[in-house]
This record gives sequence, C-alpha cells and structure tokens, in this order.
Amino acid sequence: MPSRQSPTWNYINRSAYCVLCMKKLSLLFSAILYQCGVMSFGHRFLSKLHSHRIQDFDDNKYFSYVDESISNTLLSIIPGEISNNQQKEVEMIDSNGIIIWNSISGKAMEQDLSLSLVILIELANQSETIIFRKDEEISLPGPIKSLIDMTILENDESIDQSAASPSVLIPALLALNMVESSIRNFCGKKHGKAPLLKDMIEILSSSKIENSEMMAKLLRSMLLPKIGLSLRNLLWHGFIPALPRKWLSLSIVIILTLDHMTKASSLVSSDVDSQEYLKTLQQMRDQLPLKNVIDHGNSILASKDLLMKLESDLLEFIAPPSYKRWLQLCMEFVTHPVIFSSSVTPLIEHLLRLYWCEANDMYIESIAQQNEYYCTLDGAGQRNKHNIILMSSFTNQRGEDLRSKLVDVIGHQSLALITDLFASPRGPNIRSKASHGALNHHLYEELSHVARLLRCGQEIQISSSEISDNLLRDQTAALISTLDVILSFGPISQIKTNHNQNVPSFLEGYQSQYSYSGSLRRVMNEAMETFVLLHDFTCAKNITQNYINANHESIGEQIRTMAPTKDYVFSKFKYVYGYLVADSKIFEESIEKAASSCGASTLLLSEVSTAAKEQIALLDSVFSELKCVEIPITTRRKKQVQRILSTAHLTLDFYSLVIFCALLYVERQLLEIECIHTDMYDEITNDVLENSVRRSRMAVSTFVTSENVDRALKAVSLYSEASCVKQVSNAIFLN
Repeated sequence: MPSRQSPTWNYINRSAYCVLCMKKLSLLFSAILYQCGVMSFGHRFLSKLHSHRIQDFDDNKYFSYVDESISNTLLSIIPGEISNNQQKEVEMIDSNGIIIWNSISGKAMEQDLSLSLVILIELANQSETIIFRKDEEISLPGPIKSLIDMTILENDESIDQSAASPSVLIPALLALNMVESSIRNFCGKKHGKAPLLKDMIEILSSSKIENSEMMAKLLRSMLLPKIGLSLRNLLWHGFIPALPRKWLSLSIVIILTLDHMTKASSLVSSDVDSQEYLKTLQQMRDQLPLKNVIDHGNSILASKDLLMKLESDLLEFIAPPSYKRWLQLCMEFVTHPVIFSSSVTPLIEHLLRLYWCEANDMYIESIAQQNEYYCTLDGAGQRNKHNIILMSSFTNQRGEDLRSKLVDVIGHQSLALITDLFASPRGPNIRSKASHGALNHHLYEELSHVARLLRCGQEIQISSSEISDNLLRDQTAALISTLDVILSFGPISQIKTNHNQNVPSFLEGYQSQYSYSGSLRRVMNEAMETFVLLHDFTCAKNITQNYINANHESIGEQIRTMAPTKDYVFSKFKYVYGYLVADSKIFEESIEKAASSCGASTLLLSEVSTAAKEQIALLDSVFSELKCVEIPITTRRKKQVQRILSTAHLTLDFYSLVIFCALLYVERQLLEIECIHTDMYDEITNDVLENSVRRSRMAVSTFVTSENVDRALKAVSLYSEASCVKQVSNAIFLN
C-alpha cells in the first residue's frame, strides 16, 4: 500500500471515511423511516443506497459488499492525479512470469512496509498480459495450468476480460491457497505447524535470499489487512462473487516467483498433511447425528433431480443476485470434493453473515470496510477485535454488547451443525482447512482431472477413480446438507418472521458434537453407558469375590466402602448431563467456557470408558473360555482366570469412584460459571476436586497398563489413601 504521505494514501483514507459516513447516515435515515412506518428496516434498503454509490461501474453488482475504495482497487480505478503522473511503463515481469525486482525497487519507497497502490495494480496488469497471452504459451506447472483452464467456464469473446468475472473467482480462491503454501515452503514451515500469515511474511522479509524484502512488501500490499488490499480475506470470507483476471494472474506470478527464489516447487504436496483431517471426517461418520447429516447429503447427491431442485431453490429464494452465478459454478464441482469445499464455503459464510446482519440490525457488517476487521464465520480467537457470526453475543456500533438473535431465527439445531462443521475446536473446520491447504494433495489431483475434462469438452461433473476417497465425499455431502439447511431459513429479508419453523427432519434433535460442551456431553454419555454395561455384566455373572490373598482383599474392601453405588453415580450423571442439554443453555458462552475448563475430566471419562469396554471384553472372553469343555484349561491359565474374576468387583468399584470424581468436577465448573450456589459438597474445595481428577487419571493409567496385578492393585490402594479422594468419598455419604 502507499505511504501515509502519498496522494494515494490520502485518497483512500478520504474515500473510506466518506463512505463510512454515508453508510452511517443511510442507516440513521432508514431507522427514522422505519420508526415512522414508511418502510421496513431491511437489508434491501441499504443495498439500494450502496448500489447507487457505485452505479458508475459496469460490473458494480459484484462489489455491493465491499467498500468503494476496495472496489476501486480491484477494478484499477485510481485518482486521476495519480494515474496522469505515472512514469513511462517499465517491464516488471519477464516472459516466464517471474518478477523483475530491479524495475520495482526503483519505484518503491524504501521506508514503506508495502508497495504503493499504483505499483500493485501495474503488477497485476502486467501479470495478466504474461499469463493469458495468446501469441506464445508460457511454460507453467500442471496445477497452475488447470487454474487458467478453469477460467474458460465463462469463455465468451463478448465478455470484457478486464471486467470482474465469476469464473475467475474459484481459480483465484485456489491460487491464494497456493500462495500461502508457497510462503510456507519459502519459510520452511509445515501445514498445521506454521505461524500466522503475517508472521510468515516477516520471516520471509528477514531471509537472506535475494529480493526477500521486496517480496515481503508485495505480499503485505496484496494479502494483509490495514496496510494492504487483504485480497485473500476478501475472497475466502465471501465478500466478492467475481474478480478481474489480473488478480488471479498476479497470484500465479507470486507463486512462480517464490518458487524461483527458493529453487524448489511448492506445488508438490504429500497426503500426510491430510491424514489428520481425514481422521476427523471418519469421526463424523462414527457419530449418529452427523452420520444422519452425511446420509441426507448423499441422498441429494445420488439424485440429479434433487440436486437440481436444491440449486434452483437456492437461486430463487436465497442467493443475492450478484452471487447466483457463483452458486451455479460451485454446483458444477460437486464431484470434486476439495474444489467444491473451497468454492462453496466462502459462499456459505456470506449467506450466514447476511442472515446475521438481518437478525441483529447490523447491516453495515455485511460490507467489508477498508482498514476494518470483518464479521466472520470463524476466528473466535479474535472475538475482541471483530464480531463472530456464530457467537451468542456481538458488539454494536456504539460499543454495546448485545445478545445475538441469530439462534432465535434459525434454531439451535442449525446453529449447532454449522458450528460443528466450521468453527468448533475439535471439528473439521471445513472452510479453514480448505483455505490453508490441508488438502492440497487431493486438490492437485482434482485440478488435473478437471483440466482434462475441460480440454476434452466434457462436463466437469464427471467423477474420476482418482477422486474416490469416501471421506472427502462425506465432506461434500455435509456441505450439501448445510445448503439444504440454509434453504430452510427462507429468504434473508424475511428471516425475522421465520423463527425456524422449517427445521429439516434430518436435523431434528441435533446437538453440537464438537464444541467443548458437545464433546463433554458425548464423552459423558459414552462413559456412563459403558459403566452401566460393566456393572450389569459383572452382577449378572454372579462373580464371587474370592480374593487370592489378604492384601488383595484389604484393597478391595477399602475401595468398596468408598465407592458410590451405580444409582448414585447415574443420578449425578443425569443432573449434569441434563444441565448441558437444556435448550436454554445451548450456545451460552458461559456453558462453553465451563466445558472448556473441564479438559482433564473429559479425558478421564474417555479413558474410563475405554478401560471399561476392555474389562467387559476380558470378562466375556474368560466366561467363554470356562464354558468351552473341548479345550481344557491349564493350571497356569486357571490362576490367571482366578485373578481376573477376583478383581472384577474391585474394578467396578474403582471405576465408579473415578467417574464420580469427574462428574463432580464438571458440576462444580458449570454451577460456578453460572453463579449458582448449592450446599451440596460445599466442604470440598476446588483444589480438592482438581487434585482428585488428576489422581484419578494417574491411577486409571497405571491400573490399565500394568501387566502385573499386584502393581495394578497397588495403584488403587495408593489412590484410595489420597486425601483428596477420601474427601470426595466422605462427601458422598454425607450428601
């Protein structure tokens, strides 16, 4: 971006300030009309005012949701006083698409952190000339060629190629993903372990590789907010449904130049990066609520008629006019999971932002402002800097914290699903993973397949055996279901009267699976179900407690007197679990905060659940072995069986006490964060509860992993003698 003393900088600041004032006045004016009963205070009024503001542009419809200074830059509209004073054009990019740094360094201000607006636009213009020239085909890597091929989806000689086009948007989204991968490659960082983009640019700037500082200036001016255009954020957060080819071209030139500087291609990706993500997708299918969502999406994908109807209804009732072609292009890629997720998730975010703005009368947040943070779908870590669509509260223009009404109009089931898919710490975070290159290995395969189809004149919806990963198809199915859920909200302008009257059947009763509270609920439920199974199995077999020695008997009696009964544990579970699933509590930030502080208890419950399953399997195996008369049991094996059976009730009692410690800790966190006081267990301090959970985890770990039964029982003995555990046990019988 230009220096603060330059005419360009002053122009941008003046423009941004004037636009912001116009928006505030328009909101005030519409509010007055609304109070007078003249009109409804809806998004269409603001959009109309905004469209008048930029009506001089032929393709202004594509830039209704960005500030005028941003659209000016994207369309290369700069102040006359600057454009008239430009020096004679200098060649900045060579015939191979590599930046000629000497030609730029003479123009750039040494003290500036970024390049000027004039240089940035000129670089983009020259990039387009090189990348899309027809007289001589440039040698490009396969994935880059595929991006260029994708722009022919709107191949029409009558279209002004300098204008914004929806067909450029999807390749540009993918190219910006690759730019980040190239920066990561330059800095020697791996996906998932890399710093933030701005920090990687600083690392790049201090590199000893020649021209690194100039490259850092270019990256700041194009990618970063505040001092740059923030192109990546504008596109990946869904504010722009179309783009001029020059910005795709500049992204490609940056990739080529970065790889030229490092003398290594960044367009080679291992599937190792995607393995962890694919595990998360597998977990989705393992959870019944999410499996229902996936199955519903697959049922739509399996029917051409249903898929066409979904697209048609979204175009008719939901998508803003300037976003319709983007939606159509997205649906072309349903058989290519990574391209589809990369193209449709920013669109989903923008639609949800429009619903959020309408529900909360925050229409100004629908527009990306110059030098301002955006209202986004994810990014809860920066919620002190900007509003988050899925949060239960927001900050208005007067700095007041208000409760978000989005959950009231779309329903907690829909909000739970969207949060699970896009914004939960343990969830798939589909938009984020696509934008940051977690699936680039699969992306390059898809691009190669799409390019072959386009060159042969075939439909790009044709699938390929190369893209056969069922888990990635599940991702596509989940996104199709999300679009169906959004369709159920009804038109954006009518969302306030909807109140979620049309909850899709596959979403009925859905509760968050990946939020802190959702993970806690799931683990609690699994632990309790397994514990009850173990209790019933142990009691049904009438296992007698014939301890093999006095020491074992002493430990068994000690833990038996300390452990709560099954009914007592179950009553505590029902109380805590019921508190977590109450409709009035779902998506309350206080509940999420409490659940996030229960990490140790969640792990403990998960570990006990696993251990209890193993104990059931062990006992079942022993009884099957005893019933088998055909294979006699050796003397040595008889002793092993006796040890297993003699500690069966001790194991049950031990797990009972451990589970209760975890539940009691969770209950305390929930009640305290909600400022609810109860006299029950008042004698137990928070430190005691925390220590009891920690000691429980240590004891369970030793008990389960020890091959020696004496060592395992010693761990239980030490556990029962711990002061914190005794205090919890004593409180059980006092209450």
